[in-house]
Amino acid sequence: MYTSCSSDSSLDNNTTPQVKNEWTLMEDAYFGSKVDAFQVCANNNNVYVGYWDGTLEKPCVRKFNSLSKKWEYYGGAPINVPGNVDPYEVRPTFMFSQDGDVSYVGFIRSLTELECMLYRTTGGAWEQLPSVPLNLLPGYADGRGNIHQSDGFTFTAKNGKLYAAVHYDNHTWQSEETCLAVFIYDNGNWSLLPQRISYPLIPNSFSWKANFSYHMINVSKNGNIYLNYWLGEREPDKLSANVSVYNGNGWNRITTSDMYPINSTSVTYRFNLNVYEEGGKDYLTMAPCLASEFGYTRVFTHNGMQWKELSSPTPGETPLLYTATSTCPECIFVKYGDTRGCVVKSYKNGAWSYTGKPGFATGGAGGVGGGYNQSFIYDSGYLYLALSRDYYKNGTTITPRGMCVYRYKLQ
Repeated sequence: MYTSCSSDSSLDNNTTPQVKNEWTLMEDAYFGSKVDAFQVCANNNNVYVGYWDGTLEKPCVRKFNSLSKKWEYYGGAPINVPGNVDPYEVRPTFMFSQDGDVSYVGFIRSLTELECMLYRTTGGAWEQLPSVPLNLLPGYADGRGNIHQSDGFTFTAKNGKLYAAVHYDNHTWQSEETCLAVFIYDNGNWSLLPQRISYPLIPNSFSWKANFSYHMINVSKNGNIYLNYWLGEREPDKLSANVSVYNGNGWNRITTSDMYPINSTSVTYRFNLNVYEEGGKDYLTMAPCLASEFGYTRVFTHNGMQWKELSSPTPGETPLLYTATSTCPECIFVKYGDTRGCVVKSYKNGAWSYTGKPGFATGGAGGVGGGYNQSFIYDSGYLYLALSRDYYKNGTTITPRGMCVYRYKLQ
């Protein structure tokens, strides 16, 4: 695995490359609005961007029209959300997922109304789906449950099903249990997986001093459900990067608490997990983010049996923030930001090489990839990268924290 799908393989790690292929801007995805949270998805070279429009204060999805070379609303228009929505509280929880030609968006309505809302479209009018039934959570129906507001809800879509992961506390007189719980939406109904990730539901996995943060959910073609998350230890104050898998019989943590321990002040918190299937087996790539003073990013792969740490893609290059990864059948790609702007490297034959020229996008709110998010994915021979940027005209900022999408064709 990871042996032949790359470009610029003759370049060494620390030389600015001279490349034939370049990253190209897919039209100006400025959209006339501020863009806060967003994700890019692609399926057979159909490219979609889901985002929270900070000017209209509404969720939106756009699809790239390959004939007109323009971004067009998918679903006809932005989504009109009924009732009370606090945009300042919604933006950090906004998510987008694409499953074939079906687009899904989700978010928590507000801090006072902890409703996990979901919408979908196949290009026609948006349909509001039943909200995640939080009342099924133990301790929640009687008012003792608490969903974490900034990182309490995430979801993904796969083969017509929705998988929603919720981070909540079960405050009862018996315990203060913190959990990750997974709901599945299938054929119009929600169900809750019977086992949650927590102590003491999984013996010898977590102590009562443990806590979770910034979880993400992935589902493989084989139907295995993956959750990756930071596990925090209060005494001493540290974090470790963790992955658990649900294979139909229960959760199994495939990392250990001491696999990646680090002081909690030394991370950028969010980290990526990519799942790729080959020969009926799942392969994983995990890239936790370190704070800039460390000057490197750690990348781990899992072949179904054990973890392997790859050499650093960026020896001697600092600072490195907003790391993202993506995989194709035989490659690992890492996107990060340094003083030149955006940089992407690919892992091939045990070494890292540039994919395109470093610094192909510079500037932006707080630097390239600033804002709440950045998104990076592989599809059908292309890499797609959505990132935050300020937009200028005649030297004047016209939209702070806008968004653009770049594409790179692999050789």
